Amino acid sequence: MQPSSSSSGSRCLLALCLTLCLIAMVSAFLTAPTLPSRLSSASSTTSSIRTYSTRPPFPRPPGGGGGPGRPPFRPGGPPRPGGGGGQRNRWGPPEVDPDRPPMNDALLRLAPNNVRVVISNPEEGDEMAGVMATKEALMKAKEMGLDLIMISETADPPVVKIIDYGKFKYSLEKKKKEQKKKAKTTEVKEVKMSYKIETHDYGVRMKQMTRFLEEGDKVKVMVQFRGREQQHIDLGHELLGKIKVDFVELAVQEGDVRREGGRLIAMFKPKKTI
Repeated sequence: MQPSSSSSGSRCLLALCLTLCLIAMVSAFLTAPTLPSRLSSASSTTSSIRTYSTRPPFPRPPGGGGGPGRPPFRPGGPPRPGGGGGQRNRWGPPEVDPDRPPMNDALLRLAPNNVRVVISNPEEGDEMAGVMATKEALMKAKEMGLDLIMISETADPPVVKIIDYGKFKYSLEKKKKEQKKKAKTTEVKEVKMSYKIETHDYGVRMKQMTRFLEEGDKVKVMVQFRGREQQHIDLGHELLGKIKVDFVELAVQEGDVRREGGRLIAMFKPKKTI
C-alpha cells in the first residue's frame, strides 16, 4: 500500500505544478494587450493639450532670406541695394587693393584745386593736356570712359593720368611676372676637399667652382681635417690662399676664412655681382 500512496502524491505534485504554469501563462497573455491601450490613452490625453507662442508672427522676407525686403546673398551675384557687391566677404570688411592708387572722386579731396593732366595713348605715346581744374579733369576722364589716376601727389601741381585702370593694372602685373622670371635666385654651392688633396682632384674641384661661378652662384669651399690632422691647420690656410689666387679674375672672397670645428671655410662670389 505504501508504493501506491507515494505515486499518488507525486501525481498530485505534478498536477499542481502544471496548474501553476498554466495560470502564469494565461495571466501573461491577458496582461500583454493592455500596454498599447494605456499608451494610446496617454497620447490621446497629451495631444489634446495645445501650446500657444507669445511671439508675434514675423512675415517671411521676399526672395528667400537676407532680411525684410532684402534679396538673399549670392556669391558672385549682382550688388545688393544699399551698397556692397555680391563677391565681398560677408563675414568681414570689404577687401581693399593695397596697390590701388588714388583715383576718380578721391582726387577731389587730395587735389581740390588744379592738376597736371597726362592722357595715356599706348600707340602714339602719352599726351600732355596741361594744367586744369580737378573737376574739369575728372569730367574729361568720364567723357572718355576712362579713369583719372594720381601719379605724383608731391608735385606742384599734382600729376594725374587719364587711363583705363583695368588695363593699367594688368600691364603692371604682367611686368612683375616677367621680372620674376628673369630674376635668378643666387644659390650657395659647396666644394669639399682635404688639405692634402692630389693635383688631379684639385683640378676637378676647380672646374666645379668655375662652373658654379659662371652660373652666378656663390661657392662655399670647405677644407676638412680629421683627428690629428687638425695639427696642420696652417696647410689648410695655404690651400685656401692658393684657391683665392687661382680665381682672382673670376671671383672674390667674402670676408675672412673662418674655422668651424674640424673645418676651414671660405666663401667666394662671382666678380660680376660685386
